[in-house]
This record gives sequence, structure tokens and C-alpha cells, in this order.
Amino acid sequence: GEAVTEADLDGTAWVSTNVAGHDLVDETQVTMSFADGNLGFSAGCNQMSSGYEVVDGRLELTGEVASTMMACDAELEAQDDWLAGLLADGADLTLAGGLIVVVDDVEIELVEQGS
Repeated sequence: GEAVTEADLDGTAWVSTNVAGHDLVDETQVTMSFADGNLGFSAGCNQMSSGYEVVDGRLELTGEVASTMMACDAELEAQDDWLAGLLADGADLTLAGGLIVVVDDVEIELVEQGS
């Protein structure tokens, strides 16, 4: 399909249905939301956010990642760090009935919330 654009994503929110290449902590999901050039994301503990842009279908974070500072289990905090680091590396995006986020050997499949 065509390359994903910021316009495709603006105002949408997503929740993961499957993550390949990484074992999520039980009972957790990856969430991502896009609004007005800001990406909000979570891996089960803190809500994190950053500016973003999409260039040729590739997600690039454009600023420092801000995070709430909730106290969580170490494994959940580590999972937050994993997701933030993953997205900071830049991710290839595909819209195909859902949103597919690919970074190296990790693939996150998400469905739109409220759809």
C-alpha cells in the first residue's frame, strides 16, 4: 500500500494485539496514540509522549520522551524503557486493517481503539 502519513494517524489511538520478537509482561499491551504531532505511548506502566513525524512511512521521534513517573514493578519499568528505546530508533509503519510497527526483528500489531 501507500506510505503511511501523519494525516493517516492524526487523531487515532491503537492497542496491541500481538507483539513478535519480544515477550511482553503478562496482562500488558502496547498502546499508541497520535494527535497534533504528538505520539503518546505506553507499555503497561507509565504514559510516555514525544513529538513525532512520519517520513516515507517511517516513524521518527522529534523530541525527548516525556514520561509520567508512576512506581511500577521493575519488569514493567523495563518494558517502558524497551518500548521508548525501540521507537526512538525509528519504526516502519504499515496500515493494513490495523497498524503494524516494525523495528528490526520486533513487530507490533495494533488495532484501532473505539473502532
